[in-house]
Amino acid sequence: MTHKLSVRLLLPCAMCMLASGTMQAQQKDFTIDSLGGNRYIISSMELDPAGKTVAIGTMGGPILFWDVATREVTRKVDVSGYKPGMRLAWSGDGKYLLLQPMFFVVWNPNKDKRGDIEVLDVASGEVVFRKANQHTACLGADNSTVITVGPSRVAVFNIASGNEERNFSREGLGYAAAASPDGKQIAIAHDPTKEELLRIPTVRNDKKALKAALKYRDLVTIYDFGTLEEIATSSDVLDIVLEMKYSNSGAYIYAYNIPHTKMQAPRTGGRQGYINKIVSAGAEVTRAIFSTNAYGADFKENATGDILGVTSMEYKYTIVPQVILCDVQSARPLNSFNVRARLFETFVSDRTGFAFLPDNKTVILGYGPYLAVWHMEK
Repeated sequence: MTHKLSVRLLLPCAMCMLASGTMQAQQKDFTIDSLGGNRYIISSMELDPAGKTVAIGTMGGPILFWDVATREVTRKVDVSGYKPGMRLAWSGDGKYLLLQPMFFVVWNPNKDKRGDIEVLDVASGEVVFRKANQHTACLGADNSTVITVGPSRVAVFNIASGNEERNFSREGLGYAAAASPDGKQIAIAHDPTKEELLRIPTVRNDKKALKAALKYRDLVTIYDFGTLEEIATSSDVLDIVLEMKYSNSGAYIYAYNIPHTKMQAPRTGGRQGYINKIVSAGAEVTRAIFSTNAYGADFKENATGDILGVTSMEYKYTIVPQVILCDVQSARPLNSFNVRARLFETFVSDRTGFAFLPDNKTVILGYGPYLAVWHMEK
């Protein structure tokens, strides 16, 4: 556990130095887009699989569809129930968008969080599937199913018919699930059992650590998507996992987690979170740890899979969003875009989203209701 602590302490420092260096070497490497007069705070954004359209989720407002070629909002779809913001995910064929609610108080990660998950038919703009009182959900790689995770039940539904195809029950299911891009796996976070912890070297021989892990930590188990049988459970315990994504290649699972309030370091205010990288073949938790100070951080790989972008926040006098680009293998910060450094903005919002554009040279980042288009090579 010592090496993990040292990495967690060093990464935020490295990120601060990186941001400071960016401030000292300013140049006009961005443009600003008002998104056609949008007045709603941006909470998330995702590029569609074809690389033509970015879906932009907002707090209490519509979903905006931003055309990559024309750099204009071409469509708005009104939705309700997402005042704190929404998380978005495209199906592999671009037909559906999964909508999940964000929560105002994510700094209290141990509080039970349930909400309605919805699947939007993009062409019609209509919600074609809805499931209430769920912890989380993810879309299947088959482009026809949605996997819902409740407090004690995982179920696979056909989106078009609404029929449940298969399910299993387990107590203590968590708030994160992800489906592998090859359609063979789903990864689900959950409370650990004592039997599971006794197989983990870092805690099994330490009674104090074992007791704390049972109360305050999570594990991630990988299941066979077709049979829902267990394949492997993470080799180490994690903090409370709030979101997971598979890498583009399917080789890794990125797990975004925040410490339980009983396990948080002093003066962090519950903001300090981490993204762990888990090998999908065998569920080994690697030493690569990506740090963030954002509530509900957005994270994703670039097109070539060698960079992981992570949103973070600067909480010094004001709230300032930023996106930090890190090397996937080492988790070392490479570059960043800080709204204060480039735009001299003050208070914005502690919600934001970003996306890599298909040229792999441009990143878009939401700040308040606006969009910063960062041309990284300038």
